[in-house]
Amino acid sequence: MFMQVLSMMGYTGTPIGQLHNELFRAGDPHKFPYRYMDAKTVTDLLHSCGGVVVLAHPGQYKADNVMEMMIEEHMLDGIELNHPRNDEKTREHITSLCKEHDLFMTGGTDFHGLYTKTPYPLGSFLCPKEGLHRLILAGEQANKAFYEKHPKFKK
Repeated sequence: MFMQVLSMMGYTGTPIGQLHNELFRAGDPHKFPYRYMDAKTVTDLLHSCGGVVVLAHPGQYKADNVMEMMIEEHMLDGIELNHPRNDEKTREHITSLCKEHDLFMTGGTDFHGLYTKTPYPLGSFLCPKEGLHRLILAGEQANKAFYEKHPKFKK
């Protein structure tokens, strides 16, 4: 949203581009600082809240060792299978891992709004039905657990 406002004010022609890179470049003390929490902390927190953790677009990073470590540490519930940057070899590997470890597979276009560098039309990469069903079930279970823990919020 910050970059969208700067674009609307005329400071840049596009929210994602050179100005974004200049403002948010990692490692430069004169830029806006940001840091990430470690993955284990984040996934534990999400799971404790009833959340579902899916590794997005693993083919983009070519980090099979990280994906497999996250599986071994029980950090993942699913992996994104259908994504523009997942080639056939990557999809086969994801399918194998998900079947072996009872993880579900998802999909998505990686749509980041109108000003992305690589736009993919919505609906061009879909979530497999089983993955969608498991996401819905996880949401229903989290919803039920929340209302059991906090009955005053029940409708």
